[in-house]
Amino acid sequence: MSIDDLRCLAREFRAALDEKVAPGDGGELQLPNRDAVALICRRYLDILFPVFFLGEEPRERESGAFRCLREMQGLLTSQICHAVRFDSNRTGKPVPTDLRNWADEILQKLMNRLPELARLLATDIEAAYQNDPAASSREAILLSYPYVEAIATQRLAHQLYLLGVPFVPRMMTELAHSHTGIDINPGASIGESFFIDHG
Repeated sequence: MSIDDLRCLAREFRAALDEKVAPGDGGELQLPNRDAVALICRRYLDILFPVFFLGEEPRERESGAFRCLREMQGLLTSQICHAVRFDSNRTGKPVPTDLRNWADEILQKLMNRLPELARLLATDIEAAYQNDPAASSREAILLSYPYVEAIATQRLAHQLYLLGVPFVPRMMTELAHSHTGIDINPGASIGESFFIDHG
């Protein structure tokens, strides 16, 4: 194919895609960003496990966790807004009147649930330690068991799912799936002491 043929094909491909996903009013919509969602998940793991990710000194861990929470907050707010705007365009539902404020309220509810998510994850790690003969220590579980990332991410995604956030929860669990091979739907309700071996 010639360069002109390739350019024409690229335009046709883009036009066919735009017909399905572009806003009906000709405006520009922004989808949630996969890299931003991946960074949200990474910062969440940093916050959960500061001794492993944020340095050895307690002061470093505390300031690092604060920085991670701030970054996570900003990223989540923008990704929630993109997801809701796009979903509203796709489904014909109205966008919340003050979307930014709505996203901030969702985020506040999520942040209030983080201590409970950390408690649940502690029960998951304890379940692995108590039930896997190969688990030499809780630290070994944190450092080497892929299910820790999968369940930690799913628990966070599940809260966003319950709060009615479109797209982002599924993106989170699919990112964890791609890292760990463990696929857990964000809509799944999982109690405490959850352990997957050889996922």
